[in-house]
Amino acid sequence: MTVDELADKLKEEYQNAPEGEKAASVVLFSIKYARELDKLNNNSAVARAANLTPPKNDWGTEIGYGRKLAKYVNLKGNTPY
Repeated sequence: MTVDELADKLKEEYQNAPEGEKAASVVLFSIKYARELDKLNNNSAVARAANLTPPKNDWGTEIGYGRKLAKYVNLKGNTPY
């Protein structure tokens, strides 16, 4: 995937996240797409291209957290807790 493709996915997940769970949605995105993000190895470029609002300087850091967690986490799907 390209930076722009990943940015589109990130923006979609961010916009669809419930209020108060926006940052968690960024981490969850990066867990889901860790392999693709690892290939690009540029968290900040994806975060900038997504143009999330409100802007936050450390969205790239949040993406990095998810990439690191990905090897330890199994996603449950869309089921709540």
